[in-house]
Amino acid sequence: MIIGPDRQPRLQVGDEEPFAVESCEIRREVDHSLLTATSREGEAVTFAPGASVTLWAGPSVIFQGRAVSVHEVLDQMSAAGDDDDETSGDALI
Repeated sequence: MIIGPDRQPRLQVGDEEPFAVESCEIRREVDHSLLTATSREGEAVTFAPGASVTLWAGPSVIFQGRAVSVHEVLDQMSAAGDDDDETSGDALI
């Protein structure tokens, strides 16, 4: 799903003030979602791995997660699961 300027996308990294971005993409898979391809003023937005990232569209939060690389943010549910010692990779939920 591509989020374009018509949705008024803004990113908030950690506790910083949200800032406008031109576009970004949310790739949804069965077990996780990634925020990627984020651009601002014609340049790729980079993240510090481990940083908390929130994507706003207008007044609504549409994505929250943790940066897993300089260009990708893993959704909060999947990122939280990385620390879960009680659930193995083949466990049924």
